Amino acid sequence: MIFQELKRYLKMKLSIIGFVLCFVPVLISVLGTYMEYSEFKSELALNSSDVNMDVTRKIVYGTDGLTYIMSYFSSSDMFMIFIIISLFVFGAGIFLTGYKNRNNGFGNMIYTRVDTFKGNVSMIASQFMYIFLFVFAYYFIIVTTLIILFPITSHTNLTIPMDNPTIFLCLSLLIIQMFMVILFFWICAIITNALSFFINNIFVIAIIPLLVEFLPLVLCSVLSDFNRQAGHYVSGLIPDVYLLAVFDKYSMDNVTLLTPVIFIVFYSVVAGVLAVLCYKKIKKEYI
Repeated sequence: MIFQELKRYLKMKLSIIGFVLCFVPVLISVLGTYMEYSEFKSELALNSSDVNMDVTRKIVYGTDGLTYIMSYFSSSDMFMIFIIISLFVFGAGIFLTGYKNRNNGFGNMIYTRVDTFKGNVSMIASQFMYIFLFVFAYYFIIVTTLIILFPITSHTNLTIPMDNPTIFLCLSLLIIQMFMVILFFWICAIITNALSFFINNIFVIAIIPLLVEFLPLVLCSVLSDFNRQAGHYVSGLIPDVYLLAVFDKYSMDNVTLLTPVIFIVFYSVVAGVLAVLCYKKIKKEYI
C-alpha cells in the first residue's frame, strides 16, 4: 500500500509541475552567474588594461562550485522560494489525500476494514518517502550542476565566515540542512492531515502548510512592536530561522544549535497532539 501510494504521488501532474517550478529561479540565477563568470574569465585571458586584474583573478580563482552552492542554500531569498513552492504543491496535492479519500467514499472502506493506526501510518509513510525523494532530488541536481559548471578548486572563497571551510564540512552542513527540510515538510504533512479531519474546506486545508510557514513570521512581527523580548522568543518558531540556522550560526550571534532543537520540539508536540485528537475522531466516526 505504501509503495502504491508513493507511485501515485510521483505521477501526479501537480507534483511534476511543482518540482519543475522549483528550478525556475535556480535556472535564472545559475545562467546569470555562469555568463558573468565566463565574462570574467575572458577578461582575464585578454589581460585588459581597463579591468582590475587583481579583483578579476579573485573572482575567477576564488569562486567555484562550492562557493555558489553554499551561497544559494544559505540565502534566505532564493532558498525560501523553493520552500514556499514546495509547501504549496504539497498542500494542494499529496497532503489532501486523506481528505479526498474520505469525501469520495473510499475513506469509509479504509477506516472500517483496515486498522486505524496502520492505515494512517501507511499514508504518512508514503508521504514521507515522497518528500524525501523530492528534496533529495532537488539538492542533488543543484549541487551536481553547480560542481559541473564551476569545478571545485583549492581556493574556495565562501560568503559564510568559517574558520576552516573544507569540502567535507560544507557538504555535511548541506546534508544536515536537507534532513532539516525533510523533517519540516513531514511535520507539515502530519499537521495538515490531522487538521483535515476537523476542517471541511478543501481550500483551507490546502493552505495549512503555507500558514505554518507565514503565521509565526506575522506573529513575531506583531509581538515585536509591543514587546521586543516576546518577539525574540517567537522568532525561534519561524521556519526560515530554523531552516537557515545551520549556516546562520556562523554569522549571527543570536542563532545557535538550540534554535532548530526548540523548533522541532515545539512543532513535534503540536503534530503529536493533533495526531492523537485525529486518532480519537477516526475511532469515533469510522469504527
